[in-house]
Amino acid sequence: MKNKVKTKTINKTKAVEIINSTKGQFFTVTFTTKDNRERSINCNKKADSTTKLGYIRVYSTKDKGYRMVNPRTISKLQYNNITYKVN
Repeated sequence: MKNKVKTKTINKTKAVEIINSTKGQFFTVTFTTKDNRERSINCNKKADSTTKLGYIRVYSTKDKGYRMVNPRTISKLQYNNITYKVN
């Protein structure tokens, strides 16, 4: 029997709370970049990775490097077999 992926709608504050609670586990975040492109990153987050401006520093498994995510532009989050639509 396959794991069924659940879908929930949440706000941006709740998305940041979920990301902060991952404790090094992997998740996928979809957001808009500075040049208005939509980007999805499979990544994990270290404990002390929020900047003074509120950006979230994540480690991308594909790029093998750190990337910055603006929480104001997050549109989707996938974590723990749940897809969150962020508005």
